[in-house]
Amino acid sequence: MPLHPHSNATFLDTLVRAGMWIGGLFLVFMLGVAAMHLRIMPSFVLEAIEVADDWDAITKDDIQQAELDIIDKRPRNKNPVSRAKVKVWDKTLAYNGYTVVNVRNEDKVYLVDMEGKVIHAWDAVPRSTLKGADKDSEEIKLRLRNSFSQLFPNGDLLVISVMRGKTPYGHSLIKMDKDSNVLWSFDSFQMHHAVYVDKENGNIYALGHDFVKRTINLAPHMPESTLDDLVMILSPNGKLLESISVFDAFMGTPFEGFLYNEIKDKAQWDRLHTNSIMKLEPEMAMHFPMLKAGQILISVRNMDAIAALDPETQKIVWAMKGPWDAQHDAQFLDNGSILLFDNLGHSFSGKTYSRVLEFSPGTMAVPWYYAGGPGVKMFTSTHGSAERLKNGNTLITESNDGRIIEVTKEGKIVWEYVLPGERIGDLSPSTIYHARRFSKNELTFLAPEKQ
Repeated sequence: MPLHPHSNATFLDTLVRAGMWIGGLFLVFMLGVAAMHLRIMPSFVLEAIEVADDWDAITKDDIQQAELDIIDKRPRNKNPVSRAKVKVWDKTLAYNGYTVVNVRNEDKVYLVDMEGKVIHAWDAVPRSTLKGADKDSEEIKLRLRNSFSQLFPNGDLLVISVMRGKTPYGHSLIKMDKDSNVLWSFDSFQMHHAVYVDKENGNIYALGHDFVKRTINLAPHMPESTLDDLVMILSPNGKLLESISVFDAFMGTPFEGFLYNEIKDKAQWDRLHTNSIMKLEPEMAMHFPMLKAGQILISVRNMDAIAALDPETQKIVWAMKGPWDAQHDAQFLDNGSILLFDNLGHSFSGKTYSRVLEFSPGTMAVPWYYAGGPGVKMFTSTHGSAERLKNGNTLITESNDGRIIEVTKEGKIVWEYVLPGERIGDLSPSTIYHARRFSKNELTFLAPEKQ
């Protein structure tokens, strides 16, 4: 039976309309592709797309992230600092002062006295620095926490906040006053691990990271998508002055071979994992003849290496490996030594312990160390910090055990501070990321009665 003429017209109209819809959708798609390629979208849209794509693709099969998700969902160890215990305090030998304490899963940074009492606290992850409608969600509150802080004498605080899920372990760098009012924030979703404030001009040396896609001819085992670390230099008011790729800094130098190390981390894309930064100040440069003032000491954990980066050439000018493994918190001492926390480099009777090493980079002599071992409790597989105090003692953070100790040159514990809570290694809710000691007269913002 022949089709009715009107039916034929209706069919043709339908085809035309369908073609117009398909053509329109294709045009929108191509415009979107062009917008992304030409980067004419709003910056926050581009940033969200890029971060989501990279982080999603990288972490699909990442065991480490799965483990961290477990701790994110675990109930917090509520107010552990208020329940901390000072088990040892030798008032004649300890360096009297106040200790800044950064605790895992806590949204505050605490200042405690020698008795362990909280005398001041900062809201270290203020919601005002977050963007978007989800900033007050329970998930954001759970996943956002602080990891490192730098205290100024007037009570200002630089703090790195971490929000798991944006990037592996980074978020923002925030500066606030003593009352937790935000002075500025650098919201790059990149900042991680540590900052150092230049004594000469107040510039801020910080660590960032970014996903890159690259291959190395001699390292075919390296994942194409790799997390590159960045040395970022900011002005005192938080403006980015320089960003230097640590990966590129090694390339084309006598230390390029350090990049070809075995990837020991569960996260195969985390080739570097730079975790500390410190500028060589002019008054200390004479003690380190192999370096120049202004060069930057970094600790690259997954290389088991420390290195010096020249910010002018943006290249590594010195690097070394030693008897340490997965180290943290490398720093210059004014006697020509370097102090670092050695997480996994000390073994005894088949067991692994942590230690703090002071060593001479010129001779590799070890004038001092403090190590865990039989009868001496000290081990943290991750994190960890050490600080040489003005009286010659050393403040040590045994991170995953929620413990801070102060030891003399002879190895005697003269102050011991312990958080309550479950000890489950790297996932411990009582982990203390970092601690630093200040003398009472250094902190001018405290009321006289607190001093």
